Amino acid sequence: MKAPNHSFNYVNTRDVTLNIDTQRAWKGDNELHLTKREFDVLLYLMQRSGKIVRNTELLDAIWGTDQVIGDDALRTVIKRIRKKLGGSQTKNAYVTTIWGRGYIFEP
Repeated sequence: MKAPNHSFNYVNTRDVTLNIDTQRAWKGDNELHLTKREFDVLLYLMQRSGKIVRNTELLDAIWGTDQVIGDDALRTVIKRIRKKLGGSQTKNAYVTTIWGRGYIFEP
């Protein structure tokens, strides 16, 4: 199924589309199969496209402040998102690590 172009339930950045209501995602015309955590992290980053999001902010927003989750869990989710989106750190990057600061979804 092709992602619709416009709707208030969708977040679009570059060629990535997320349907917030159904938690489905597409890169171009190809549906991505994301876990709930992957979807939530990607949505959070895309809603802040072009801005650095600190690790602690992501952890608090996605896992909650009452959870004891380390940076390793976040790095694992980011790694899986990058793999599913394709590209690399230097060519066609979607999610870039800003060392010592956090992550950024490249607009």
